[in-house]
Order: sequence, then C-alpha cells, then structure tokens
Amino acid sequence: MKTVSVTEMGKEEKDLIIAIRNYATVSKIPLKKVIKEMTEDLEDLTDAKIGEEAYEDYLKNPKTYTHEEVLKELGLK
Repeated sequence: MKTVSVTEMGKEEKDLIIAIRNYATVSKIPLKKVIKEMTEDLEDLTDAKIGEEAYEDYLKNPKTYTHEEVLKELGLK
C-alpha cells in the first residue's frame, strides 16, 4: 500500500485527520481504536448498501434458486 504524506493531502483531508485525533484525545480513546471502530462502521455501511442494491435487483427480477439448483449449476452435485 502506498504511504501518503501529510504534505500531499489537501486541507479537507488534513482537517479530517485532525478532527479524528481530537476526538480520540477528548474521548480518551486510543487513536488506533477510534480508527478501527470507524473502519468497522464503514464496513457495515458498505454491506448495507450492497444488500440494498441486491434487493433492488431482486425486485426487478425475482428469480430464486434452490440449494440443489445452485449445487447442480456449480457442478458440485
């Protein structure tokens, strides 16, 4: 993964990092834990968005498959 130095960041990115650090300091939570929790929240939001899109696709084409049909299609049965 490429490392980006603070000098390469724009003002908004720097301000965001400062805000996260300030939150960790004021909340007396280690910065690593704050970032981990934020990452987990973003993963949850991503999963929810993917689920919503999948449901919208399903509503457009409500075809479903049984477990047996999937196994057969994949050549596992």
